Amino acid sequence: MKTYFSFFAIAVLSILNGIALGQTTISIDFETANDGYSTSDDYGSGYEDFFNRTNSNLPSCNNEDGYFWGFEDMTSGNKVMNLDQINITGGTEFTFSIDMVAHHYNDWDNSDAFEIDYSIDGGPYTPLMHVRNNGGTYNELPSLDTDFDGIGDCGAGTLPALTTGSSGCSTSSSDFATFSTTITGLSGSSILNIRLTAINCTSSDEGLYFDNIEVTHNGGTGIAPPSTFEANSTNISTTSLDWTKNSDNNDVIIAKNTSNSFGTPSDGTSYSVGNTLGGAEIIYKGGATSYIDECLDGDQQYFYQIWSFDSNDDYSSELSDDATTATKEISGGGGATYTETFSNLGPYGGYQTETWSGDNGFGTWTATDARTDRTINGAAITVENGELTSPTISGGIDNLTLTTERQFSGGSGNLTVKVNGSTVGTIPYSGSSQTSTINNINVSGNFTLVIDNQGNGDRVAMDDLTWDQPGGAAQSSTTQNGNWSSTSTWIAGTLPTSTNDIAVKNDLTIDGDFTCDTLVLNSGASLTVSSGNSLTVNGIFVNNGTVTIEDDGALIQTASSDNNCGSGSYTVERTGGNSSSAYDGWSTPIDGVSIHDNSGVFSSSNPCDIFAFDGSDQSWKYDFATNYSTTCNGNGVTFSSQYLISGADGNMDAGRGYLVPGNSTATRVFSGSTINNGNHTHSLGTGMNPGGSTNWSDDYWNLVGNPYPSAISVSDFLTANSSNLTTSAVYVWSDDGTSGSGYTESDYITINGSGSTGAVNGSNITNGNIASTQGFFVQGTGSGGNITFTNSMRTTGNDQFRSSQSLPRFWLSLNDNRISSQMLIAFPGGATDEFEKMYDAPRYYGQNHLNISSQLPSDSTAMVIQGMEMIGADTIKEINLLVEVDTTKEVVFDLDSIELIDEDIKIYLKDQLHDSLTDIRKNSYITTLDSGKYRSRFSIVLDSRIDDGSDSGNGGQTGIEEIENNFKSYYANQAIHIQNNSSKTIDECKVYDVSGKVVFYSSKNKSAYYTPNLSNGMYFVDFTFKDKKHYQVKFIIH
Repeated sequence: MKTYFSFFAIAVLSILNGIALGQTTISIDFETANDGYSTSDDYGSGYEDFFNRTNSNLPSCNNEDGYFWGFEDMTSGNKVMNLDQINITGGTEFTFSIDMVAHHYNDWDNSDAFEIDYSIDGGPYTPLMHVRNNGGTYNELPSLDTDFDGIGDCGAGTLPALTTGSSGCSTSSSDFATFSTTITGLSGSSILNIRLTAINCTSSDEGLYFDNIEVTHNGGTGIAPPSTFEANSTNISTTSLDWTKNSDNNDVIIAKNTSNSFGTPSDGTSYSVGNTLGGAEIIYKGGATSYIDECLDGDQQYFYQIWSFDSNDDYSSELSDDATTATKEISGGGGATYTETFSNLGPYGGYQTETWSGDNGFGTWTATDARTDRTINGAAITVENGELTSPTISGGIDNLTLTTERQFSGGSGNLTVKVNGSTVGTIPYSGSSQTSTINNINVSGNFTLVIDNQGNGDRVAMDDLTWDQPGGAAQSSTTQNGNWSSTSTWIAGTLPTSTNDIAVKNDLTIDGDFTCDTLVLNSGASLTVSSGNSLTVNGIFVNNGTVTIEDDGALIQTASSDNNCGSGSYTVERTGGNSSSAYDGWSTPIDGVSIHDNSGVFSSSNPCDIFAFDGSDQSWKYDFATNYSTTCNGNGVTFSSQYLISGADGNMDAGRGYLVPGNSTATRVFSGSTINNGNHTHSLGTGMNPGGSTNWSDDYWNLVGNPYPSAISVSDFLTANSSNLTTSAVYVWSDDGTSGSGYTESDYITINGSGSTGAVNGSNITNGNIASTQGFFVQGTGSGGNITFTNSMRTTGNDQFRSSQSLPRFWLSLNDNRISSQMLIAFPGGATDEFEKMYDAPRYYGQNHLNISSQLPSDSTAMVIQGMEMIGADTIKEINLLVEVDTTKEVVFDLDSIELIDEDIKIYLKDQLHDSLTDIRKNSYITTLDSGKYRSRFSIVLDSRIDDGSDSGNGGQTGIEEIENNFKSYYANQAIHIQNNSSKTIDECKVYDVSGKVVFYSSKNKSAYYTPNLSNGMYFVDFTFKDKKHYQVKFIIH
């Protein structure tokens, strides 16, 4: 800090005595490091060969005894100092003053400069005070360049120097002198930025020292707004907001709307997120410098304003920006379009390496040997002997467009464009602005872009760098109400594909099975998934409108986590039974819907009949709020805690099952603001069977339910949860509505990895999928744990159950002309005849009038589904049955269905009492039974031997010894099986594909040939016997 002034500059500069009372002065005297300024380029010490703060003794200078700043004989390039932002809100003028003294009177060249520039409210930098030599090429005294023509002006603007004399200009003083200038005519300004740049001064004795910077202005003394604020759309539903906080590091609030109508925050009032300000909503409050505004409408312009505020809740003036959520319509197969405008460039610092954050959120851009103060259509990056390099950008690049203009003097030429290191073309430049394009670059995935200007010798400015993504449209949007399948619904007149992001701005009906990536349902729009149809969303679902999923419609989401958002509503309609005495298993696809109270889903049902199952003690209870009071059949009822499950609150829980009787309208409506998506878990109870009056056996039962608005795969569900289940099967209650009549036909539909069995009425043969809102039973292990539901289980087909399995199996039923009980025998690969939880399901009884089951060989456990090892060639396999009847009655054994079991394998119903076999493929077996359990009388006999085709003439029934054999071959379980009871011996086995190529050969005489490598298709087998005779057979692998 200097102790007195020896010189006060006048002439062209404004004099400080014009400053009025009430004005504000900011002073920087360098006594405290980084107080009021910042720089990243400081180095060195003393007063030579440095750019730094110092308190060294300057020779011949008499008015400096503290710290000051200087530069002399710098190492390279330009060095920059930025003053802290200055709030000049409402001001009309400011005055800048600085004390300076040069190092020598005769050492500045015409390439040396000390430039002080200013910027108002983030605008371009404008010269404020420049120091140059007097115009000679070398070795002159520096002076103020008052007209900014690049030449210093002798006289009042001549700087003092530590050595005095005359060279271009003359000086006789070695003391600091004060120089000042005033800028007037400001209007509506808020923030002043001042930048000081030392340029070149790399030769010996080229230098300057400065101190006591003062900025005096007549603006307000309130809170300064943020210095920058920018809004950029990053995708169809998201805008990225970025800002630079003011010099006081104040927190900010941000408000938005779609009408550009804002109020002004009132000093002394604290605002919170969600509050309104005029016609806008406050969306952010805090101390960060960026914010992602998500869940926005697609193809919608949003306006934003930002204010700084202090601890007293006093607010600055606003900064504003807007952005439109991206929608690149289908057009010529192109993808999304992005543009780098270079609007985020930093302050000018001469030719150096520049870095900045790009417009589109991909990361940091870099330019070498570049300057930032030139413009074309606004800010531009100018590269001399360097290159522009992008960050790593996702999504690929198809076409590239760039605007160029040579700066200063020079010629014309071409910039080389490289993508991932490979040259893809050139962009021309000249002395006038021009825009050029490189087409069909066609690089997919992540890429890095380099634009090279090395070796051209010209300083080339670049602006508005634009590129398209390849590989189809990125977004599409509706233009009118209509069906998804109609081209007139879409603004581009082309149906979107599964990779498109969709903006639904109208009323859209899903009239088929369709898929998209991200889907945005705008405010005021609606989406209806009609019955029997489905919509699959692979990305984010933003719902700001109204979604309706009709009965048997499905909404499927495939992302591993729940990224849904928005302010809209959902309605799911599902049809159940219409009998008030028949119970259905239910679950909810909507989070937290009311069960009964306040027009709940089951408000029309008797609340005393709306049951949840308590797995902790294996009892039926309720899920109402404690002390919920209502009426049951006109009688007042209050549900105290002893009748309630743990956590009961009157709202349906995701993943929990409920048993509820039907109603006359049959349709149940689930409505809410959050649809279930992503992972859901439900804890398993570990209670033991209480015995007594319970009508089920075994322990650890739990009533759970599909939590999604789509079906789930039983196989995927059981595979994911097998470790926590005693048996990997689900049991769905099927109620005939005869509760209390004394003769119920109700029973369980059972589903596992082998298939499924229907309930007693025979109408629910089911396999593969569990429909939306379906409740079902599983049996835990007693060790607790959870049942988990994930999006990977979700699938299309929501109208009850759909089969997707294909394996050898058959269904056998027992009927008494009133009800029917069914069992399944299956032969999945890898199964054995003993219990395996993935393939076997025990019989659990919903009624005791009539039942048929198979029995495990080891302990005779009754199985409703049994997976077994496939019968081998030339063998007999017997499966013991358990038949149960409650009264004397005539019963009928029928083979209901058979899949993928070779026709030459006979299936017999064996009655041990009558020593008979009935070919159950061809004939029913009828007999009369007394009440009781029959454990050893009946069995199924599978016979893979071959008879001679004779018929005993006794109606399909035969003695066991009457089965005949001969030679045949068939394909099953990746093997060619032989049934050979003749005297022939196989000499060769050859397998041909349809082209005649031999794809398998064996010279062994075997009963089976293992052929695991055969793909799907038709094949021909040629057997050659020892007597040189041939036997040929054709088979198809599916």
